[in-house]
Amino acid sequence: MAYVKTSNYREGTVPQCYAVLAKCGHTHKAGDNFIPILFGVVGKVGEGEAEKVAAGIREMDRVKHDQEDAILFVVPVDYATYKRIRIINDFDPYMNVQNKQDQLAYQDLIEPRVVAEPDRIVYTRHDKVRGQRGNHGKARYRDEDEFFMRDMSASQSEDFEDDSLILQRYAAGIRDNTIRYSKNLATDVVRTYVDVHMERLLNSEHALDVQDRLNNFECYHKGIRSEKYQGNAQ
Repeated sequence: MAYVKTSNYREGTVPQCYAVLAKCGHTHKAGDNFIPILFGVVGKVGEGEAEKVAAGIREMDRVKHDQEDAILFVVPVDYATYKRIRIINDFDPYMNVQNKQDQLAYQDLIEPRVVAEPDRIVYTRHDKVRGQRGNHGKARYRDEDEFFMRDMSASQSEDFEDDSLILQRYAAGIRDNTIRYSKNLATDVVRTYVDVHMERLLNSEHALDVQDRLNNFECYHKGIRSEKYQGNAQ
């Protein structure tokens, strides 16, 4: 999965890091569900930049770019938080699934993170009649009913009390209209998510690798080389 590139800045440009929460397709049943994923992106400081950052993430693989509400929030963050988001995603099983075999191997870890999509209108047709004259023998429908349907099989199993599932809890609250977006709330969600997942990684079997990536981030990801962005063009 490619990230928005950070190399297209001219000298003297002031960069800004952003955290973007996006709805991503579930590998097993993406139509009725999604997994909220937090992305770290480098943009610029200025009016309208958050919209540009959101548009870039919307076009990434797995993000539900065809949905108007695919981007749940965009908030500015500091460089340290940006680095941690990128490293957390390096070790996220969902982000590393490449095929069905990988999916099955990680299914137990991915499934609890699934959030049901909001209620939506589904159309069903009744009284199917075949072979009528003037219909060329094709099926036709006498009437059509409209009703609301929700993927109850997923929503019945939702349990997002664990702080590691704070993105799911936030997304479910937006879905159910029990949470309203605010910059402060989104920033708190990012902070809690990053703190919880970094602590878990640093206490896991990946601890040495994680610490190395924290200390040598530029070797693994293209970050901000601060000497280029001091505001003094050469």
